[in-house]
Amino acid sequence: VGAWLLACAGDNEYLWYPGLACVGFGGNGLQITSFHISNLFMGNERLVVSMITGSFAASSFLFTLMRLLYEKLGLDLQVQFFGYSIICGIVLLTSTVWPKDPFTCLDDLEPP
Repeated sequence: VGAWLLACAGDNEYLWYPGLACVGFGGNGLQITSFHISNLFMGNERLVVSMITGSFAASSFLFTLMRLLYEKLGLDLQVQFFGYSIICGIVLLTSTVWPKDPFTCLDDLEPP
């Protein structure tokens, strides 16, 4: 939603503020909910959690890259944010095929 608002904003500053707020606040919830993926990698849970945290921290480089594309190559910000919103939409669509049951460890599956 935030990327789409930024793509539609253009020179309208009233859409920039809610768009940036959606982009800024939306990532934290996604980061916290993705920590359960580490249960798939028994013995390396801490490594996977640190890799997820690092990837979210490194994702801020995307906006620096967008700025460089705008300043150096003249690529319009609206085009960049429309592309970014399409990628976010694809991620949203693929997340609908996520299993409904939580992941369990092998210890939970063994009979007593």
